[in-house]
Amino acid sequence: MEKVKLFATWSSPFAKRVVWALKLKGMEYEIVYEDRTNLSPQLLMYNPVYKKAPVLVHNEVPICDSLVILEYIDEIWKDATPFLPRDPLPKANERFWAKFGDEQVLPAFYGCYKKQGKDQEEAKETTLAHLKRVEQLLNEKKFLSGESFGFLDLAFGWLADSSHPLEVVTGLKLLDEDSFPNLCIWRDNFLKIPAINESWPDQETLTIKLQKSKGSNENNRNETSSFAEANIGDEGFTLCYHFPNLPGNKQVLSSSDQAARVYKNSSFSPPPPLRSTSIFYHNATSFPRVSIQQQTLIDSQP
Repeated sequence: MEKVKLFATWSSPFAKRVVWALKLKGMEYEIVYEDRTNLSPQLLMYNPVYKKAPVLVHNEVPICDSLVILEYIDEIWKDATPFLPRDPLPKANERFWAKFGDEQVLPAFYGCYKKQGKDQEEAKETTLAHLKRVEQLLNEKKFLSGESFGFLDLAFGWLADSSHPLEVVTGLKLLDEDSFPNLCIWRDNFLKIPAINESWPDQETLTIKLQKSKGSNENNRNETSSFAEANIGDEGFTLCYHFPNLPGNKQVLSSSDQAARVYKNSSFSPPPPLRSTSIFYHNATSFPRVSIQQQTLIDSQP
């Protein structure tokens, strides 16, 4: 009997795309929810390179990176609900746009909900330009992969799943029916699929959780004037606290332990709330900084 286990974080859209794929294939699996601030020894053993979820473990063999996992699932269980076309050219095309989604559309989209003022306006302009490309991809098709649900729909599933909850929580609407009629219809079609609709967290639960996270993050920002910005990267949204006068600021710190020591020994007062063990020091060209990672609105971890 095949053993399938998925290590995931609850709000990660990258983990959810793997859950959707497994459900669509009709696979039985076990899911282990990870705390991003305290990753389990098992996850670190299975993904020692990137040290993050999602990780799919199939018969004790780990597969990392959500898009890679999707292709693996499609190849291993190819008889049920194929995701990718068999022809090399359309397959390459779907891979290209999936990568574009993860590397360009997603960071810009979530950035709109994290930035303020001029930065938000610039992020919004970039996001709308990206969304227009995706809108053109649909070209009145029912799904991004064509008339049938496929790989590209799973890759862009975060857009359908997270857009409405984020709109409710922040009041910022990016996906409107007038500007993106095809994408809005696609979102409705996507969310009606039973494997998608039945997944957790559902739209209502996700909205509630995002509201709580938003309130918590606003309180954190009020606790210290050192808050500077919210960045997005491979490890997810990162709230950056800048310390221009930290001792040892000429030193390149090679480990989180070293960074933690600099943080604890600093004369900064009051210190910002320490929410995570994932502390790192970045020797930037313009100014040194210590960043404390903490979970914000939604994990953006591939």
